[in-house]
Amino acid sequence: MSKPILAQDPLLPRSTGNEAYSESFTLLADLDDGSYVLLQYLFTNAGLGDEKAGCRGLIVPPTGKGFNEGAQFDRDEWSYDSQAKALKVGDCVLQERPKSLTFKVQTKKYKADLTLHRTAQPSPLPRYPKKKGNDFFHVDILVPWAKVTGSVASPVYTKAVKGYGYIDHSRSNCLVPNIANRWIRFRGLDPKNPYLFQFHFPPGKQTITGWHWEAHANRPTALQSPKLQGGTRAQPTELQFHNGKTTVRLKTSKLLHRYRPVADYGLLGKLAKPWIGDPTTTTYHATVTLEDGTVIRGLYETAQIAD
Repeated sequence: MSKPILAQDPLLPRSTGNEAYSESFTLLADLDDGSYVLLQYLFTNAGLGDEKAGCRGLIVPPTGKGFNEGAQFDRDEWSYDSQAKALKVGDCVLQERPKSLTFKVQTKKYKADLTLHRTAQPSPLPRYPKKKGNDFFHVDILVPWAKVTGSVASPVYTKAVKGYGYIDHSRSNCLVPNIANRWIRFRGLDPKNPYLFQFHFPPGKQTITGWHWEAHANRPTALQSPKLQGGTRAQPTELQFHNGKTTVRLKTSKLLHRYRPVADYGLLGKLAKPWIGDPTTTTYHATVTLEDGTVIRGLYETAQIAD
């Protein structure tokens, strides 16, 4: 069985051959006009045939409902070009360039072409990979924050765009509900004033763990015995946590989107359900206030796997 080692090429999928294997590349963009974009690749061995792939795009405009569309592909419909450093899935392309990273998604009614103006430099999250025997769950942040430019075309929103973005890469060969049944994440992506944090909640009564990535740091660091208040299922829209003598406060300002991959990925989502559970991810615009009074605007996610 393959081990969750860091690939020399950050955009190269690395299947384990395990039935529970899944892998994803996810780009988030917080745009200047208040819109929200998500672009994603998903690879899975679930069901008949190995290394099936999905490509999807989401746009949530400043007003009105969002538009989400995906496409599914067999193993012979996607490829990686090591010379061009490009991962192509159908008509979708994720490509590493000398000073940037581009992600193009094209489905029947959705087209996006975004450039993150920063190179991919994989940064493993603290206390990852999560392991249980030979099973693992591994996450690298490829770009923690960067300026983003490009274009989006869909039935609800079509225009040239700019703002800030982020991209990560996850791999696992385990039952995700055995790793955690809930996550909360904040991503403040303006390179002039960035801040990221995440908490994950293991099943049962195990201790929650968290990490944050501060503006001056070159990698994320673990939160030491953090005390989290709020951010519960019943009250997800406000929270604060204490890390030593430092207090961080978060408050949401707008609900952007709710996403259920089992439903939204169609057959591919249904095939993956035995391994990923039935999660719902809710995304908000939010502001974080740091101990020194600095206010950071960003994207806040709560992810919950149904019992």
